[in-house]
Amino acid sequence: MRTKIAVLLVIALGMLSLSACGKNDVEKDANLDATPSVTKQVKEPENSPIESAETAEPSPSESAPSEESVVSMPSEDLVSEDFLMQVEDVFTITGRGTVVTGTILSGYVWVGAEVELVGFGGETKTTRVGGIEAFRKLMDKAEAGDSIGLMVSDLKRDEIQRGQVLAAKGYMSATNGFMAKLRFTDDKWLGESKFTGQCYFFTTETTSTVDCDPKTLEDGTVMADIITDEILPMRVGTPFELRHSGAVIATGEVTHLGIMPRAAEISDADRIGIIEVTLIETGSQKVEVIKEIRAILGLDLKAAKELVDYAPSLIKETESMEEALDIKSRLEGLGAKVEITEL
Repeated sequence: MRTKIAVLLVIALGMLSLSACGKNDVEKDANLDATPSVTKQVKEPENSPIESAETAEPSPSESAPSEESVVSMPSEDLVSEDFLMQVEDVFTITGRGTVVTGTILSGYVWVGAEVELVGFGGETKTTRVGGIEAFRKLMDKAEAGDSIGLMVSDLKRDEIQRGQVLAAKGYMSATNGFMAKLRFTDDKWLGESKFTGQCYFFTTETTSTVDCDPKTLEDGTVMADIITDEILPMRVGTPFELRHSGAVIATGEVTHLGIMPRAAEISDADRIGIIEVTLIETGSQKVEVIKEIRAILGLDLKAAKELVDYAPSLIKETESMEEALDIKSRLEGLGAKVEITEL
């Protein structure tokens, strides 16, 4: 009996020993797993700059401003002085208003900015940007190079057409007479003094009468007086194409708004009957006088301001006394002093 009990005790003690060893092995394995191995410490490769740009979330400083912050911005900060967008198409969204599509050629514009619609008819209209969208994404701001749609709910679709531009106030003018430098693509046109072609500005063209100076300038360009059938948007420095029978025959750049007589072609006899209208003093309403001169001559803001700043200055030469008196009346109605001289 005693032998049997002794055997049972030995068996029990052996089982307890085996259990303890297993427990120690498990704890040892757990500790090994908790310690990172060399292979687990290998650094994962970073994303490429392109992948990072595509997946990175914008930081708070880079995110678009809220509508409240845009609205509270000063009006002059909502659009740059050189903002210019050509009108490519126009359509209406039911319940929202008129949308103008096109490409921004220079400057920037924010939602809420006031801009001008310029071209065709000569009448400049002011409108407010109610929304900006590009590739089905709403934006607070757009800048040069962006192809966008602008919401202009205060203008109707039939008031806007392809070939006009949206621009910062005073940045663009509209006229149907201007001087330009032409660089012909074919020398055979250098012998033509006066002909009819098509001037292509922004997104439209119109039939034009081109009167070239026979003298070629040192850089290979020719000066020309051009009169267009339509009143087109432009400013000094605006580039354009001159076409004939559908082919481009010259590239041009506007040098002066309005037609100025060539000095070499004017003799004393030719000047008999010409009436000069001269601004002597501006008066107290300088800003209004600048606006009126822009309307009379079709000048951009900078050119009109220079005429006013450097008074006395010649406003216009005309053969019509009626026109001269009308200009004098309009400017003196704003407090300016104007003289008329008959030659």
